[in-house]
Amino acid sequence: MQIPSRFEVKTLMEEYHDPCVSLFQPVEHVGPETRQNPLRLRNQLREVEKQLDQNPHFATRKVELLKPLLNLLNDEDFWLESGQGLAIFRNLEQLHFYLSST
Repeated sequence: MQIPSRFEVKTLMEEYHDPCVSLFQPVEHVGPETRQNPLRLRNQLREVEKQLDQNPHFATRKVELLKPLLNLLNDEDFWLESGQGLAIFRNLEQLHFYLSST
């Protein structure tokens, strides 16, 4: 995972598919604080779920949209990547995630 290139950012901005989710969070990569990483993501996903439930059209697509993000919660290899911040961009067509370099 790496910081997106200018081309990738342009592509993310141009390829718009409802609903879209953008998540950003700090990432701890040393010590017991690392356990907070998936918990932070889980909390953000709960908030996204609440927002999706407010729109009947989006609520019907909630499981499809969030499933790959929920899978990241238990992906040990994913959380072993080093970085200081995590950005996730998800719509029904794409999933992109980036870690800022340390």
